[in-house]
Amino acid sequence: MSLLRKRSPIRLRAFWQIATLFGLTVYSAAVLPAQVDQTPPKSQILYPQGSGLLNEVNATSFTVRWSGTDSGSGIQDFTIYVQANCSMAFCDDLFHPWLTNTSATEAVFTGQEPAIYCFMSIARDRAGNIEPYDAKGGDCARIAHIPGAGGTSHVLPLPVIIPARPQDFNLRVTYSPGPSGVDPRSVTIYVSDNGASFTPVIELPLQATGSCGDPGSGSWCWQATFPGQPGHTYGFYSIAINQWGDYEFPKTGAEVTTRMAYPEDANADGVTNCADLYLVKSSFGKWFGQPGFDIRADIVSDMVVDVRDLAFVARKLPAGTRCP
Repeated sequence: MSLLRKRSPIRLRAFWQIATLFGLTVYSAAVLPAQVDQTPPKSQILYPQGSGLLNEVNATSFTVRWSGTDSGSGIQDFTIYVQANCSMAFCDDLFHPWLTNTSATEAVFTGQEPAIYCFMSIARDRAGNIEPYDAKGGDCARIAHIPGAGGTSHVLPLPVIIPARPQDFNLRVTYSPGPSGVDPRSVTIYVSDNGASFTPVIELPLQATGSCGDPGSGSWCWQATFPGQPGHTYGFYSIAINQWGDYEFPKTGAEVTTRMAYPEDANADGVTNCADLYLVKSSFGKWFGQPGFDIRADIVSDMVVDVRDLAFVARKLPAGTRCP
């Protein structure tokens, strides 16, 4: 009886034995040896699926599916665990029960954007055997993620107007990991030229320069050179992708805008006046590389500031302008 108390339920098989003794029919019951189910069941997450792979989910709610097998008494129920914001390709053991002792094999999970979720199933059979927690192995890599888990990138601010010289100007992009904590793989810069549609122009690989050092900037920083055209207005935004292949949320408009000045607006203040002429005069006679050479004053781009640069600006001054 002690065995029966420790293991419940058990399977007993009995049969009636009929014998005839001295002309009388005698009924007797014989009990066969008890068969106790001691084997734990097995279960697995069916969706999201993939050994360490991420499944793209296009909504905050999605269906999680699981199944299990048991060769003895049969599956009784499941407990489904979830971990949010996994920081590794295989999540650690910081799981929390989502569904407890459920007989269902699927349910709708609702998450938050952006986030990454890892699911794990633990089955229990009708004999009370519970699937070992530490034997799940790769099941905890059943990761689902919601768009936007790829971190956040930003093109750092630019001056409203930038000088036409040098014609190439620098862009800086900063990145902060999303809830997953995964490092970036690359960042792509998109540009709109004079209000046209945005197109990708620069893809920045993993190699970054560290923090940009600006207040509020992220932990990664890239620098790139963009070839501008005088008089053009540019809008920029960036989209990051992390090491797991997650993209950040789409962007619909420019994060920063700037306008490249015309060459005669040497100091890029939006007007051509005596201040531009004085800037050229302050660097007059200087060659590229010499102390005092100001590339903004090299209006005609011949690596020397001379009378041609002065004449170029002078011709663009408003009629009647006199510069002391």
